Amino acid sequence: MFAAEDFAEFYREHRRTVWRFVRRRVDDESACDDICAEVFELAYRKLDPSHPNPAGWLILTATHIIQANSRRRRREFQAFRDHAVLHTSADWQDPRLEQLAEAWQRLPHRHQQVLQLLIWDQLSAADAAVVLRCSEQSVWKRASRARQALRDVWPTETDDTAEGGRSWDTIPTP
Repeated sequence: MFAAEDFAEFYREHRRTVWRFVRRRVDDESACDDICAEVFELAYRKLDPSHPNPAGWLILTATHIIQANSRRRRREFQAFRDHAVLHTSADWQDPRLEQLAEAWQRLPHRHQQVLQLLIWDQLSAADAAVVLRCSEQSVWKRASRARQALRDVWPTETDDTAEGGRSWDTIPTP
């Protein structure tokens, strides 16, 4: 960990390098300043003062922060888009979608969560397992139970168990 006076010198020595790197990759100057501040805050807490390549460490850290911010913005955009799609009323809207929305609201949160991760967010079962803090096998079990719960509250004309499934089942099985 840095001593305060040592870190001040370290900051003066590397701030331009980091700022230029970030500024070339981020359009918003205010966001650039925030990212640089986060980089140096992490450096103060985590970087060993005797690190052989501190500029490389700072640039790598800035890269990770830029990527994380990009992923966050993408997720926010997708959430806004999904919200708009689900809450748009249109004359052409299929009445089955309204039935599905009502059925969805009746599902327990745990079922909604696993289906959202696998279908809407298109995560793999392994990634969903990380989010849900369980095993991949548990994700498959939860998905199976959630699909059955949805079938129970929203039967459709294509639900033919004699044929081995439903046409809307899009979650692959292991």
